[in-house]
Amino acid sequence: MKLDANAGRLKAKVWDGGFARRKRDWKPRDPEFTSGYLWKYAQQVGPARNGAVTHPGGAAETTCYADY
Repeated sequence: MKLDANAGRLKAKVWDGGFARRKRDWKPRDPEFTSGYLWKYAQQVGPARNGAVTHPGGAAETTCYADY
């Protein structure tokens, strides 16, 4: 691999079709925890690419308790 932090590039030495094969063959892992606080945390926190937040913010709300 070659990392160029100044340009914001990462070059991986993978043969043609390598990433496509990996994507095609990828299967999600079974969860390691199915109950308890780690499971609850995993269910409530969003992905890191979205900020790993527990609440999406007011823009994502569809109803407001004040409406009731």
